[in-house]
Amino acid sequence: MTSVEKDGLDWIPRPVRDKLDQVGIKLHLKEWQAFRLAERQELCALSCRTPAEKEAFQERLEALAVQRCGALPRRMPPKMGEKG
Repeated sequence: MTSVEKDGLDWIPRPVRDKLDQVGIKLHLKEWQAFRLAERQELCALSCRTPAEKEAFQERLEALAVQRCGALPRRMPPKMGEKG
């Protein structure tokens, strides 16, 4: 069992933080921790490389935020020139 699996994804993993940067969303730890473990795992597993994948990631994240937190997460400008 990896440390990510062991701690139940209590913290926002670096790969998810990178995805958030790519789609221009600021997600607070409190919001992340409101998601169920399976939802956190889903967000970790989603690819975020193509424009379509980025859109799907953003839509899923926003839907979860509204469902679990009652509001959309804060938007910020996406990081430019990112590959990935």
